[in-house]
Amino acid sequence: KQSIARLNGLEKGKVKLGVFNSVCASLLPGLLKSFAAHYPQIEIEVYQGTYDDVKEWLRTGQVDIAFLSSTCREEFNLTELFREPLLFVVQCDATDAEMRQFLKKYKIGTERRCHVIDDQSNIAMVEAGLGISIMPQMLLRDCKAAVKVYPIEPEEYRVVGLAVQRPASMAPAVEQMFHHIVEYCHELDLSL
Repeated sequence: KQSIARLNGLEKGKVKLGVFNSVCASLLPGLLKSFAAHYPQIEIEVYQGTYDDVKEWLRTGQVDIAFLSSTCREEFNLTELFREPLLFVVQCDATDAEMRQFLKKYKIGTERRCHVIDDQSNIAMVEAGLGISIMPQMLLRDCKAAVKVYPIEPEEYRVVGLAVQRPASMAPAVEQMFHHIVEYCHELDLSL
């Protein structure tokens, strides 16, 4: 009976999901609504933080599933969900891994005066003329700030993936959520 219930999506459970700001604000509302429509019996608990927070939560088992950047590939086995362009539009070290990687790759030096971890604060600093930023496209989709957005050439991307601590031994509810996230992201049009 348990396997039949599992196949029919009737497995009850709880899933703890770790996400960083841009995924939480842009992707998660629609994803959670979609998941709840398919699996109303599974409770989702969301933990939002920086890349470093999410990595630590996955390491310690505080979350079951984590959205992570490809910069975490060495530590976790990531299932790639999507690639999105990085755009020019300076955050705290724990949240701007792609920007630091890009600047290092092209040997671009910067001087930081604003150390913010919130994406909207970052955009507000740029809008006030306090510098530039490199941000993932997802954050700028609904941006109403008076900023100009330019593509980076040659193109640079952020790869967002999904990770679990023990892929071979996921609880049924976690496995359902994992597969739903992968399918949901592959069906999305993540262009501006």
